[in-house]
Amino acid sequence: MNKKNVYVTIVVLIIILAGFLYFKNMKNNQDVNIGTTPEGEEVVIKDIKSSNLDKNTADPVLTGKQWSWIETYYNEGNRIVNPVDPKMFVLSFIKGDKFSTTTDCNKFIGKYILAEKNLTMSDIASTKMACEDPYAQEQTYISMLADVESYFFRDDGNLVIMIKNNKGSITFSSVTE
Repeated sequence: MNKKNVYVTIVVLIIILAGFLYFKNMKNNQDVNIGTTPEGEEVVIKDIKSSNLDKNTADPVLTGKQWSWIETYYNEGNRIVNPVDPKMFVLSFIKGDKFSTTTDCNKFIGKYILAEKNLTMSDIASTKMACEDPYAQEQTYISMLADVESYFFRDDGNLVIMIKNNKGSITFSSVTE
């Protein structure tokens, strides 16, 4: 084999290897969405699988499941807000004191702190998908989560998260897999 053939063979092998690595990386990242925090920092938001749920924190009932938003009750005016499609709004508590939630437009991630039955959710960041639905409830839902203070479980197993300053409550049901 002459030098020219050796070089051509090496180049072809490099191209094949680069293609393999590219497609392998694409497969591994197909569940990843890139978003930004309000400060412009880039974050990676992955789809949540049940193996990523945080089952080892202070309350495994809260953190060991995924939760679907079913209604919000506001004390002022006795107003109730229901999601148009509850399957779009799923809240998960992830290993490492992080939470993830989906909405009718984007995916969000943030931090949570549990102290007894107190719950704080902060550092919320999202993907930036265009949301052209005039009835989208994303902003209402996310503003509720940013303003939580505690939680409890009803006898029927539903999760109730209380909004600060006695403004109301958000009710979630467990998502069955």
